[in-house]
Amino acid sequence: MADNMYNGYNQGGYPGGPPHGDEFCSVPNDFSDLKVPAKDKIIKLKLLGIALNEIALAGILLNEAEFFCEKLEMFRNSQPQSGRPGYPPPVTLDDLERNNRKMERMLRAAIKKEIVMQFEMEDFLDIFPHVVGGGGGGY
Repeated sequence: MADNMYNGYNQGGYPGGPPHGDEFCSVPNDFSDLKVPAKDKIIKLKLLGIALNEIALAGILLNEAEFFCEKLEMFRNSQPQSGRPGYPPPVTLDDLERNNRKMERMLRAAIKKEIVMQFEMEDFLDIFPHVVGGGGGGY
């Protein structure tokens, strides 16, 4: 009975057992044809990556702020009509508090990401000080 416990799946979740050898990972063993981009291209790509992360984070934060403002407006507008047919259910203080906690978690995650991006930028400027025209990070 213990043999059928996973219904044909072993501990790794693969039917018939885990993959072996080349099936497990498709990372090549030979990197001789790998071409490293030029230094100026690496700099541009790294700065672009940091900028895109900042833009994505700003978009997420903006979306969260708009969502909260929408809920707050619904709370303000729903109080006089609460319980009347044809109106959406009223937004309660509990709803606002729940959304506030969700936003707080989102802000915490965004702050953590900002700290990581700050470290990335500082390390980048230490490696490529000529990008800003000074020596080192300059902090």
